[in-house]
Amino acid sequence: EQQTLPSDLSPLAGTYSVGSPQADYPTMDACIWALQYHGINDHVIFHLEPGTYAGGYTLREYPKSAANLGVLFSTENFGSITINPESDVMDNNYFVRTLGASNVSFMTMSLSSAAPGRNTHIFIVEGRSKKTVFRYLNITLPTSSSIAIGTRTGLGEDLWIGECNFYGTGYGVVVTGDSQDGTQFKELVITQNTFSGPTHPITVSRTDDLTISGNVIGSFARAIYLNRLGGENSILRNRITASGNYSATMVEINSVNGSSEHPVTLVENIIHLNNSTTYGNGVLIFNSS
Repeated sequence: EQQTLPSDLSPLAGTYSVGSPQADYPTMDACIWALQYHGINDHVIFHLEPGTYAGGYTLREYPKSAANLGVLFSTENFGSITINPESDVMDNNYFVRTLGASNVSFMTMSLSSAAPGRNTHIFIVEGRSKKTVFRYLNITLPTSSSIAIGTRTGLGEDLWIGECNFYGTGYGVVVTGDSQDGTQFKELVITQNTFSGPTHPITVSRTDDLTISGNVIGSFARAIYLNRLGGENSILRNRITASGNYSATMVEINSVNGSSEHPVTLVENIIHLNNSTTYGNGVLIFNSS
């Protein structure tokens, strides 16, 4: 539910700097505290200074004077943000976790880890988060088990991931609903991204109304994995290139049942093997109808 906004809290509006002694907010903790205490009465931009951040920042729902208002976290000119994970548990090693927050965007950042051997889950969208946007991000994953953007078991809706670049091994985008009670994640768009390193670029499970379009995918074990989808789902105009001496699966569809009312559409995708030693599956469909 939308939180009310008391008139005496001096709500935020406009642009604020974050992450240096001279900034409006010297730390991310101070920035998030101010947002959740004061709320907003206009759109707000937090410009992060390039540098190393501890991570582990959780953003919950914040008061706003109108339901359409939101906040944007960004840097100038794709500034470098390095997180310094310290936990042996991957899901504790995140930069920002949205927990039931709405209208939150992350743009124009280059993110990496200061601990190359430690598993990291850079962005987590959790709980009933709504209208979350990731755009113009460069994300480099440190390990083969790391995740760039994921929901764990999200109950949210309206997640948009577009025009980002994913590097390093690991998992690019992992979105799933709740496996315990069967609640589906709703309204997911993954569009115009480039996956240059992750072995599992796109993994989507228990989701309604999915669009995967215009992505460029290479260097993978399984490019797109889809499981237990509902609603209308479209896989459109993606370019998937397999290379190397291994078996690769371009698109795997498991336990997905479409219908005339709620179709699963694969249209104008280009699947390419770029040498004679690569082999694998173009589209693998099982337990589906």
